[in-house]
Amino acid sequence: MTIAQLISLLIIIFIIAISLKKNVDLFSPAKVFSFTWAVAIFLTEFKFSGYQNEWTSFSWIVLIVGLFSFLLGLYITYYLYLGKPLIHVKKIRESIQATDKVDLRKLLIIIVLLFGAYLTSYIVEVISFGNLPILSPNPDRARIDFGIFGFHLFVSLEPILLFFCFEYLVLKTKRKKNKFIVILIFIISFVSYFFLLQRYNYFLFFVISIGFAYYATKIINLKKVLIVTVVFISLFGALQSIRLSKYAADFHYVISKMKYSREYALFTGPYMYTVMNLENFAKGVEKLEDNSYGLLTGDWLMALTGIKHWAAEYFNIDSKRFVYSSYNTNPFLWDYYYDFGFWGIFMFSLLVGIIIGIIYYQMRISGELKWVVIYSFFLFVIVISFFTNPLTSLNIIVSLFMLWFTHHFFLISQNSNDI
Repeated sequence: MTIAQLISLLIIIFIIAISLKKNVDLFSPAKVFSFTWAVAIFLTEFKFSGYQNEWTSFSWIVLIVGLFSFLLGLYITYYLYLGKPLIHVKKIRESIQATDKVDLRKLLIIIVLLFGAYLTSYIVEVISFGNLPILSPNPDRARIDFGIFGFHLFVSLEPILLFFCFEYLVLKTKRKKNKFIVILIFIISFVSYFFLLQRYNYFLFFVISIGFAYYATKIINLKKVLIVTVVFISLFGALQSIRLSKYAADFHYVISKMKYSREYALFTGPYMYTVMNLENFAKGVEKLEDNSYGLLTGDWLMALTGIKHWAAEYFNIDSKRFVYSSYNTNPFLWDYYYDFGFWGIFMFSLLVGIIIGIIYYQMRISGELKWVVIYSFFLFVIVISFFTNPLTSLNIIVSLFMLWFTHHFFLISQNSNDI
């Protein structure tokens, strides 16, 4: 066991131990972030794949600075809110369950309208491409090519649509007819999106819903989180098996150059999708000699203005230039390093930590539905941070805006308005 593994294991054990105590917040940002990265680093240090190498001191320094600057951002907000009374999680749940504070009629209208936009865009894309990725002879490639800009933004809002449905049901409407409509919309949206073979948005919905259920109800505890996680990983496995159905059962094992016995090939996918992000990052920071000065961090803005691909070609920007395997993702720190180098890692990680910390303490002080939902969204940003940087994606920014705009302007009601 390496020193990095030992430290990571101690962090994992410590976080699990304090999470077992009564009346603690399971999903506080520092706890979730530290646990996520401790697990990722612990697994990476096994070096089970031929694509993995020993890291240089510089790679470790850049990674550690990025992680600690994020935690420093959280600590700064902790200090800023020090002394202000925080609402216990139980009180937040009681506040959320006060259904008369939420305009369920408007929430139902939003669900129906968003479902109409999703279904219309979905049908347009299917007609345009003439097929679904799941029915394609090359499903893994088809899922990447599927989509028409503009229409696909509505299709990509599927996890937000699912969440609105989940939120409506959690808030316990008394109208059975409307509840049936919402459940039907949920099922149609969930199943139809499965045919596109996209796992990322399911994970987005999963994490937001788990966070919201924890702060809004009493049904979530550590044991149930673990059980639901196992079920969801099984769903991901089903999607992966469909995408790779034309290949041999040990496809991942072979192309990943695994060093352990073939009988453990089942673990190759989860292992490689976890560790190769960090490996790509460690290799990239060693070889990068120029910067893109905001083109990756502002990727969502480039995509929105339509100059993303032009700018990347003109400035010769390729964020995957140092990737030499089929695993081509990087952790959230890579975009900041590619854009601005060492100081970009420090400043942007610090800024993201401060933003998430402010959102968390706003939730703990006010107990408002808006802050619970927005923080649940940023839980996804934290959990997925070892894999990618969702805050640079146009789809994610639009999803975040949709959640904030809806809850800030439409759902709060001064009168009882159950429907």
